[in-house]
Amino acid sequence: MDEKRRMPEMDDRGKPEDGEMTRLLREINASQQRQEALLRSKALTSKITAAMTAAILVVVLVFGGIMTARLSATTAKIDTAAGALTDTCESLSDTLESLGDLSESMEGLDVGENLAGIVEQLGEVDFERLANAVSQLENIDFDSLNAAIEDLSSIISPLAKLFGN
Repeated sequence: MDEKRRMPEMDDRGKPEDGEMTRLLREINASQQRQEALLRSKALTSKITAAMTAAILVVVLVFGGIMTARLSATTAKIDTAAGALTDTCESLSDTLESLGDLSESMEGLDVGENLAGIVEQLGEVDFERLANAVSQLENIDFDSLNAAIEDLSSIISPLAKLFGN
């Protein structure tokens, strides 16, 4: 800056001249207008930042709600599939137990003896147990068992991938 800009020209009374005073007032006014423009710009930037922060918060909350709902639904499916699988396994266990009992009952049969002896030994077989074992085998819904296993597998597979197993 030159000397003229720093020091206003003075009249004989030691006061700045009117032209110089006007120039200084214009510079002050221009500076004030630039500062006001900057403040408006900063206020607008602050408002935009606040709006973006609020939007991100809403997105995070919505995403969290959706994921919680999906996780809840997946947990319910796992519980249902596990319950069906448990019921089927218990039924299968009962059936195998009945078959084991039947096998024990038939161990005493000796085919080498005469037919009358076989008929007599067949009379000792517990047909009630045999009928129970057969009915339990008939009651097993293998389609439901397979569906439950497939459902459980399809539900657990994404969870296993999620946890890296």
